[in-house]
Amino acid sequence: MATEPDENPSDPGSVLFSQALELWVQPEITRRQELGQLPAGFVLRAAQVIMTHDHPRVTVRLNDEVKVVLQVEATRAIDRGEPITEDDFSEVHGMTLTDADPDAGHLTIVRLHGGYVLGFDFRYNAGRIREHLRVARQFLDVARHALQEGHSEAVIDNLFSGVELLAKGALLMHLPEVTTSRTHGFIQSAYNKWSSLGNVDTEYSQLLNRLAHLRNPARYLRGHLATKSDDLLAMANTAERMYSGLVAELPVHTEIPADLPSPS
Repeated sequence: MATEPDENPSDPGSVLFSQALELWVQPEITRRQELGQLPAGFVLRAAQVIMTHDHPRVTVRLNDEVKVVLQVEATRAIDRGEPITEDDFSEVHGMTLTDADPDAGHLTIVRLHGGYVLGFDFRYNAGRIREHLRVARQFLDVARHALQEGHSEAVIDNLFSGVELLAKGALLMHLPEVTTSRTHGFIQSAYNKWSSLGNVDTEYSQLLNRLAHLRNPARYLRGHLATKSDDLLAMANTAERMYSGLVAELPVHTEIPADLPSPS
């Protein structure tokens, strides 16, 4: 999300801008000045606060250290790799992190056209979530094949594995403790709580709960597995919707092509 901070102190963009300067940017400028790393007359052109679940402390970047891609409204035709200036675009529609920060959330401030533009995305772990999606896709595909072959137990076991990965992927976006979780019960409990808050569709948490219940008789032959093909198909279709929903929600991190010149 990108916004131009308003002078109205009640405007959310203005409040976030002021808080970012007070909490992170100005203390970092002061710290570096006291260490002799910045001149007394330092002029702020851009600042970026990088947040990850791997480190409790944020990283603050200043000016040329900032790594961000702007989505802008161009005022002229621009060739690939061509240097541009502020005069070449009129509006900023968005900001995304680059693949240099695959699992970070961010708050970025850029000075443009005599003012500041603020962009932020506090969703985390895009890189980890992509890996969860990649492997979940494999399990869902195998479950679909098993369904065609009439192998009910294999359908249940593979659907559970895929759906659990999708649930963990959704939680990784927001909850730091999920990065180190190792148990089925933790993911199921956390996902149910997340669903109860209205953050995910209840049909997805219900699917995870049902598959967790069915997995013992399916995977370990403990008890009787009574499922019909139509029921299995309905669960597989719900898992597909769950997959598509997580893909749509995945934070965008822009890959920088190797053939583009680096900023000077």
